[in-house]
Amino acid sequence: MLSDEIGIDITLVQTEVSVGKFNVDILAEEENTGRKIVIENQLESTDHDHLGKIITYASGFDAEIIVWIVKVYETSISKQWTGLMNIQTQT
Repeated sequence: MLSDEIGIDITLVQTEVSVGKFNVDILAEEENTGRKIVIENQLESTDHDHLGKIITYASGFDAEIIVWIVKVYETSISKQWTGLMNIQTQT
């Protein structure tokens, strides 16, 4: 189902995998490329706490794809995420 929504074939690696003192909900791989995917399910609105955790998960597993499932995506988080992506592409 998620694969259909995002257009990426996903293979589950493990659930609740530790990165330091945090656990990523789902660690997966893209089927054809083996690229790592971190998937975070958040039942509430986006927040800074989860943004930091997602960055930790992605860097801890060298993930190239991040999927953040939320009820409400807050505008302030969107601006911060865009800023981080701009920093990444400039380095």
